[in-house]
Amino acid sequence: MAYQLLTALVMLSPLIKSQPGGGGMGGGGDDTGTTTTSTKCNVAGTSSTYSEYISGDVRIIQASGCANHETICIGKPVCPANDTEAVVYDKNITIPAVPCFNNYNDTSEYEWEGFPVYCLLNSLGIALNGVSFFSPSANTECKDAMGEESNSFDTCGGHAGPTGLYHYHAGPACLIDQLNDSMTVNPNGHSPQIGWAYDGFPVYGAHGLNGEYIEKCSQNTSNSSDCLDNCGGHMQHTIDGFKYHYHIAGPNGDLESSPMYPVPTTSAYPYTFGCFKGIPADWDLIATNNVPDLSCTESGVVDGYEPIAVDGVTELYVGPWQLQTPAPTTTQEEGSSAPTESPVEIQTTDEKSSVGTYGLLFVSLLSVVIITFH
Repeated sequence: MAYQLLTALVMLSPLIKSQPGGGGMGGGGDDTGTTTTSTKCNVAGTSSTYSEYISGDVRIIQASGCANHETICIGKPVCPANDTEAVVYDKNITIPAVPCFNNYNDTSEYEWEGFPVYCLLNSLGIALNGVSFFSPSANTECKDAMGEESNSFDTCGGHAGPTGLYHYHAGPACLIDQLNDSMTVNPNGHSPQIGWAYDGFPVYGAHGLNGEYIEKCSQNTSNSSDCLDNCGGHMQHTIDGFKYHYHIAGPNGDLESSPMYPVPTTSAYPYTFGCFKGIPADWDLIATNNVPDLSCTESGVVDGYEPIAVDGVTELYVGPWQLQTPAPTTTQEEGSSAPTESPVEIQTTDEKSSVGTYGLLFVSLLSVVIITFH
């Protein structure tokens, strides 16, 4: 009997080391909620596409909706480990190529200076890397996204919604850095263009003409000749042929913190868009329940303006936090006063599973052998 048990132990020994871990309970899947048939964006940022062309009086933008930077999910009750929730959306967007000012007259207590979009929960614009700009709201109660959701903004400033649509509620820190506008004060002055609003007007970064963060006109510290209305833009100077343009509120993210830090304070609300000064070419894009009856009161461009297609920014962005290497594991050699590098054997998940499954069997059989011989 003892001989047979010893033989069994010898035969079992190699299995304990080589048997792969099985599925069983707790086996992971590719569950992405309501988007299980969609293709995931590459977590490192290699799925980004963006192109645009002019067709008559409209600008056609096509994009994957994936960012060109890392998009690891953070700050949510359930996140895929070191992975993204973002999925490919294959956007095909039509916006005015020659925008105009609308005739909306707001009679609410908020006195919006354009058609209100602050509580719409969908894309209101698109960044040049193909990612959506959202409103400042986190839910149908119009709660502030900075207070409700900023703990899930990744280092680049975005996150994915329930259906996997990756988007920004605040400045896209990595895209802004890629366009050399990430500093507190830009020595070159005004920020570069970073995207489009769906009403056809361009969107710029957080710096005004003097290279400092541009503020709301309602703020006591603002420059009255270069400040933002409650839509999130202004018409105090023309730029690139447009009489009006939007700015994404500062401060810019520090490109180190996860979740992103700093984020705009309420003094900079609405951060992205509070209202539209223009008229979208396709109201379905912003998913409003009631399409307003708006008309143009004035052209939004200077005389002689000719629309041109703007290049996208899809080159892969590698952030400074990705270039940091972990410190090597060290061990103290006998007779040595300084630590030296030593390779560390890493036990894989499969190996851990094998030991867990067969280790108990090994111990049980060994106990029987000891009892038998005893």
